[in-house]
Amino acid sequence: ASGSIANPGDHASRLTSRDCVVVQDDGSPAGPRTVVFLDAAAPGGGSPLVQTRDVFAQLVRCGLRTLCFTQSRKAAEVVASLAMEGRDPLPVAPYRAGYLPQERRRLERALFDGTLRGVVSTPALELGIDVGDLDAVVVSGYPGSISAFWQQAGRAGRRGAPSLAVFVGHDAIVDQFVIRTPALLMDRGFERATIDLDNEHILAGHMLCAAAELPVVIPEGRQPDQGIAGGLAGQGLLRDTDHGYIYAGVTRPQQAVKLDRIGDVQIALIDADDGTLLETLDLDRALREAFPGAVYLHGARTWTVEALDLQVGEARLRRRDVDFYTQALVDKVAEVTDTAATRELQDGRAALGGIRLTHRVTKYLVKRFGRTVGGAPLDLPERTFTTRAMWLDVPAGFRPGVTDLLGSLHALEHALVGIAPLALSCDASDLAGFAILMARHSGAPALFVYDGYEGGIGLADRAFAELPRLLTMAREVLTTCRCESGCLACCLSARCGSDNQPMAKTGAAVLAAALCGGG
Repeated sequence: ASGSIANPGDHASRLTSRDCVVVQDDGSPAGPRTVVFLDAAAPGGGSPLVQTRDVFAQLVRCGLRTLCFTQSRKAAEVVASLAMEGRDPLPVAPYRAGYLPQERRRLERALFDGTLRGVVSTPALELGIDVGDLDAVVVSGYPGSISAFWQQAGRAGRRGAPSLAVFVGHDAIVDQFVIRTPALLMDRGFERATIDLDNEHILAGHMLCAAAELPVVIPEGRQPDQGIAGGLAGQGLLRDTDHGYIYAGVTRPQQAVKLDRIGDVQIALIDADDGTLLETLDLDRALREAFPGAVYLHGARTWTVEALDLQVGEARLRRRDVDFYTQALVDKVAEVTDTAATRELQDGRAALGGIRLTHRVTKYLVKRFGRTVGGAPLDLPERTFTTRAMWLDVPAGFRPGVTDLLGSLHALEHALVGIAPLALSCDASDLAGFAILMARHSGAPALFVYDGYEGGIGLADRAFAELPRLLTMAREVLTTCRCESGCLACCLSARCGSDNQPMAKTGAAVLAAALCGGG
């Protein structure tokens, strides 16, 4: 269903179980496009978000209708608020998922009719929404895939007029790799779409939807599918009849099936002063971003979270201007449920299989200008989900060049996950990981790289299959970066749930070389 993937015929055939015809000709009107690469990590330029604001604001002031894409909700709010500061605020606004539908429709109309000259958005405006004629697009940070970059850049110049696309490379691992090798984007080597047809969590939801349309008949010998159908029937969601399984639930089955990653449980964010509903968050995001004491960005303004009531399903926020922000810290523990494959490495062992991951937000830090100025513990419930993972078991003991084994494993895990979007052609948020000195399955040091989707979608399998290449690229990232002890361009991560502690860049490079046999 998309022209910007490398395997449209194969993907469509796997989705439909039918032979498909690939139409490769592009008949859409498109004018000449200029692409500019800006290294926002270069010394003296200011923070990447400030530089994004500068480029975006200058384009709007020059009369160009501009759409700026950021890679997170918080970044969209920050860039928009920076652009709206001063005595002559620009006619711009933030846009993202989580806003109420009527607010999103209002912003879309304002951008379409020209009332707004610019919008700072998450990928929520990347596809499927007509925002009229645009002149320029700013892509702040690598959007997760080459396909996504061209989808975003293609929002401008759709009527055949000239257009401009500016890629603002942050100081993240994958961004700096692209800045050094821009041909990766310009050659348009689109990624392969991945789908796991054996994911029971996905199959169960779609089986409910199918059974609401027509009776589902499962052929003999399809034991996994029969097991899923039997489990749904046991829950009262399906009923087995002479004609097949039919839907027996009391609500529309589509309500149980999400095509995006939003969880079933939603938390309402409420204005504590007047009771107004600001937006909604899925439970996992709320535990990380709307905990008591958190600073939250909404509508390009800062709010502080006064209470989070999980029983009622709401968090109460109060409008406050503050000069600090908060960061949640997360503990993770993995229990290996099955091992599908193993491979011996030069200095350890790699394995692939299923894990049950338990994670819990344990505390938060208060930061000002990147420095920790406070914090507090949190008493929040733990969350558990099953997925697919690749893990590296490393024997304990001394290694020349490795003085901090946990810090070295942690830095290597960050480098592997950070380079995965390019090495494996996946989205930056599709994979996650963590390192531990005493893994439950072995009692020895290990690092995990796992699918961020319930049940997995095959990315951990690809990481296992491509492990030598993945380790080689991670080693290149670690050894070519000019920093001394680690930075965002090689092994630090802004999303790290342990505040990038401990971290040992040099040891990680030694481990990567030893694991892949590079000396």
